[in-house]
Amino acid sequence: MTTSATISNDLRALDAHLAIVAEKADALALEALGGSDKAKADLAAALAEIERGKAERAILERLQAVALNREAGAADTASQADREAAMGEARDHAARLLKLAGEIDEIAARLIPSLAAIDAAETGLRDALRRAGRADYANGAIVGRQGLSGLGLDTLMRTVRGDRFAHDPRPLASIAASAWADLLETE
Repeated sequence: MTTSATISNDLRALDAHLAIVAEKADALALEALGGSDKAKADLAAALAEIERGKAERAILERLQAVALNREAGAADTASQADREAAMGEARDHAARLLKLAGEIDEIAARLIPSLAAIDAAETGLRDALRRAGRADYANGAIVGRQGLSGLGLDTLMRTVRGDRFAHDPRPLASIAASAWADLLETE
């Protein structure tokens, strides 16, 4: 199949050839002015070749236009196929995103009440310690004695962001057990 690039090369070659023939025709015209019959015949042949070259150029230009249109159509078809494939991929990602968002919603539905319950338990624990005269147990100097729900959320978010060295790697239950170990041992 002939391509527009091949036709462009043919046009350049034809133009170069016609430039040579035109230069030759100019030289022959000077000789023909001097009365040379051979120069006149050669000039007529050169001019006829230039006219054939012009006709051939017109044909090549038309072929190039058709080839460019065909190539553009093929590119549009390929681009359309690529766009359709990309839209299919986008739909797949959107469906996956919806599924994952639903999973997060389910986790949040379980997590939020647990966080509220942790806050309520901490409040109850501090109140009970104050009433028992042991408010010293409730100070926040020991990790896990205050703000355990916030610590859990912070650990979760740092893990999601990939900041794995910026938080206590222990499970939240282990942190709470360490924070209140001395209280639990006195029973």
